Amino acid sequence: MIKKPAHSISLKLLTPLFATFIVASSLLYVFFSHNVNQLLDNFVKKRAFELAELLVINIETNSSQSNLIRNLNSIGSYDDVTEIYLLDQKSQEVLASNKNRYINKHLNEIRHQKVKTTLTKALNQNVNAFTKHQESQQHCLYYYFNVISSDKRSIRPLVLVLILNERSLTTALQNFLTPLVLSQIAALVLFAAIFYFATRLIVIGPINKLLSAIAIGRTQHKAISVKHDSFDELGVLISEYNELMTSLHSYQSELILAKEKSDDAAKAKSEFLATMTHELRTPLNGVIGMSDLLSREVIDEQQKYYVDTINNSGTQLLAIINDILDFSKIESGNLELSNIVFDLDELIQQTCSVLEFQAKKKNLHLTYINAFETTPDTVCGDDVRLRQVLINLIGNAIKFTEQGGVTVTLSAANQEALQTTSNDPATEPNIEETLAFSITVKDTGIGLSQDQISGLFNSFSQADSSTTRRFGGTGLGLAISKKICNKMGGEISVSSEEHRGSAFTILLTLPRILHDKATQPTQQPSQQPDVDNSGATSDVLDTIKDPVEVNRRWQQSEYGNGERQANVLIVDDTFINLEIAATLLENEGMNIITASDGLDALDVCSNNHFDVILMDCLMPNMDGFQATEEIRKIELLSHEENGLEELPEELPRTPIIALTASALQETKDKCNNAGMDDFVPKPFNSEQLITTVKWWLLRTLS
Repeated sequence: MIKKPAHSISLKLLTPLFATFIVASSLLYVFFSHNVNQLLDNFVKKRAFELAELLVINIETNSSQSNLIRNLNSIGSYDDVTEIYLLDQKSQEVLASNKNRYINKHLNEIRHQKVKTTLTKALNQNVNAFTKHQESQQHCLYYYFNVISSDKRSIRPLVLVLILNERSLTTALQNFLTPLVLSQIAALVLFAAIFYFATRLIVIGPINKLLSAIAIGRTQHKAISVKHDSFDELGVLISEYNELMTSLHSYQSELILAKEKSDDAAKAKSEFLATMTHELRTPLNGVIGMSDLLSREVIDEQQKYYVDTINNSGTQLLAIINDILDFSKIESGNLELSNIVFDLDELIQQTCSVLEFQAKKKNLHLTYINAFETTPDTVCGDDVRLRQVLINLIGNAIKFTEQGGVTVTLSAANQEALQTTSNDPATEPNIEETLAFSITVKDTGIGLSQDQISGLFNSFSQADSSTTRRFGGTGLGLAISKKICNKMGGEISVSSEEHRGSAFTILLTLPRILHDKATQPTQQPSQQPDVDNSGATSDVLDTIKDPVEVNRRWQQSEYGNGERQANVLIVDDTFINLEIAATLLENEGMNIITASDGLDALDVCSNNHFDVILMDCLMPNMDGFQATEEIRKIELLSHEENGLEELPEELPRTPIIALTASALQETKDKCNNAGMDDFVPKPFNSEQLITTVKWWLLRTLS
């Protein structure tokens, strides 16, 4: 329980501080409010009339034109005089002025509107007047007098217009105010000194004791008591600190031990995920890659259907492996989305095709309906994540439906109600507009009650315990799906009744990609990645590459028309991976050389020039990261031997594309830091690999 202080430190410090502040503020306020403005106005007005009367005396003595001009120029040369005019009221002419361009000019001949307005007012005023313009901080005097004409027969009514500024007055006031300001500063300094020493005695001393005790306790890992003899707030604070340190010291060792265990567990988890995903992805690369190659060879439609089913099943198995990582990423807030150009209609069809076998095993129909009037154009977004959500929703619908079927409907949605996931349109290919759409998965299954719906999207949540026993599952799928939709700027909702089925609806807005216009790709081949002194690139991984645009430009390039053959090095310790990648790229007319590890790659690179290098990351003898670093060192040394202190902007180095079965962000960062230019995860599909290699080859042509 916090003790109530016997004496308040606030009164000790605030009373003198408040009193001094009130006195100083009052003095400054009285002085500046009642003296400065009045002194300023009086000084300027007095100065203006003195100059006017001096000029009138000289004019009355000699009213010749030359004397008028000479006298006005003499007064106009003063620092505080901005403009001076002498007007004839009858002729409305400027007889003299320090502005020579207005002398002997009629009022109507003056084009400067501000001057004309001032002089017109002077001719019509007929009464001596002194005014101040707040905006320009200038003071104006209209002074009227009469002089005898040169023929001694008439009287000429004249008006003097005198415009003053505040510069000289400011100097005078500065001379007056400087001693006052210095005295105020001296008073404040004195007050600050008194306040400092008082504070040091009353507050800083005990606080320093407390800080010293904390520092010693942190260094020696033990509680240090602080002695005190005060009974104000600081005394109570020190007492509470002593009691707190005593109570916490007994738990300190346990907390340190718990932290060490937690760090070890987190490290083990990260290493386990990295190893597990690599080991699972490596054989999957063979399944997906070989089935992709086989699909290019078979002609029979039934066989092609079987091969495509194997390929799609491998892809879905890959998605399941990714799900193992997703929950950990979501929990830590590290879920990332990619931007890939894909066909929305085709993605839904493929997903339904993969799951159709499951539906047929239960004698259910699985129907896909595209409710758009015309098939939507391709869009830009994370196709893998969207497919993951669809697989989860459609798979659940099939699992919880015993008769009837499942209907998947793609339709337009209200775009204003959703947040687009588009980045800057200037950096994306062929973006004309965004596409707002909904995907509804409706089944005729067991349905849900309102109580079950309320907790449906929570982690490890299912309808009830009997659902887990009957249908299985971890209850993570819907929670992951909802977080993915939210991350993509959309939402997912459900409507259901018990025994009457359920309907899950995805609402999203994605950038629409049109291919009917000959536009430039996302990054022109002439653009080079940023290069630092170590040769590492920045901000080039995961760049959007439109396959349609890349293929169009490829056909128009030296590679596509056969004038030049690309030399590509593939480095991988797994034979099946080398076979798949080499076959895919050879079919595109490229010359392929392979290497089994990093040392072999360095040996091959020393005797050959390559346009692109595909580099596996985890290999025996020398991994891809070390091999890439060595290649970059060799390139940098080659440039230095040629007398170049920095890498040239054009063709600074051979593009190196990472091939790895690890999908962790840490692996991507490590690839980037090693000097790799791009990242293709395994297992890769043929279009992704070919498009990436072509994209980098096109860059080397510029």
